[in-house]
Amino acid sequence: MSRSSLFGVASSARGCTIARPAMLADAYGVRDYATLAALVGIALTAAKTVGPVTAGLARTVTGTYTAVLLAVPQAVFPLVNALSG
Repeated sequence: MSRSSLFGVASSARGCTIARPAMLADAYGVRDYATLAALVGIALTAAKTVGPVTAGLARTVTGTYTAVLLAVPQAVFPLVNALSG
């Protein structure tokens, strides 16, 4: 498993956020750690905010969660491949 894939798994799993600083520093160095940590935190907060709202909106429009369940893998897998490649 590549570093970026491992980073994504550790960032999204509950209780594994303690690994995030070590992986950031190991992968990108400590020079700009604070900036990188802030950017990662902002991206994670945005995703945690937008995701449920979008899922709820899709459920309201379509009447089912099927569209959400089909869209999530199509959005996530290309990102994981881009990060790990």
